[in-house]
Amino acid sequence: HGGSSHFGVSRTQRAAHSVSSCTMPRSYAKICRDKGVDTVEGRLAMNLAHLGQNFDQPLRELHATLVAALRAAAADGRAVKVTELNQTHSLTRNGKNRNLKHWFAGFSDLAKGERQGHGAAAFADTFAPQVIYERGVFRPRNEQDAQAEPHRVLLQLCEGAGDSAQQEGLDEEVPPTKRHG
Repeated sequence: HGGSSHFGVSRTQRAAHSVSSCTMPRSYAKICRDKGVDTVEGRLAMNLAHLGQNFDQPLRELHATLVAALRAAAADGRAVKVTELNQTHSLTRNGKNRNLKHWFAGFSDLAKGERQGHGAAAFADTFAPQVIYERGVFRPRNEQDAQAEPHRVLLQLCEGAGDSAQQEGLDEEVPPTKRHG
């Protein structure tokens, strides 16, 4: 017979199915929409839960060692690249090395855009205000730099005070910070 169908499915239907079965990874904005997460607090809570569940190192442990390393570098007056932090602070998932720039994206409150740089800047401002993040480098903050602006929702969530957010009136939408690394 003519070969135009295969078990009742036409050639064009098979071709369309093969293209659609090659799934592209969902964007972070789509994941937020699918989960109904549309607030800054919701995105940060989801990000921190992801960091805690998807890496071999405990979130608080890695957080504390990175803060200590950044503060020590600032005290010594030296800049530290994210690539240097990758070499000195192991980040793994299922035993495979992972890049810290993806970990820093978990500290961003943006739904889309440059989440890695934004998250690194928010991390520095909130937990190591002695340093400032610029284009892949944490450097000591000087008098010409703007004052650090700690992210209050991020600070609350990391300190385990997420439940008190509603008591303090922080349950309303907080606008994303305007850092762009």
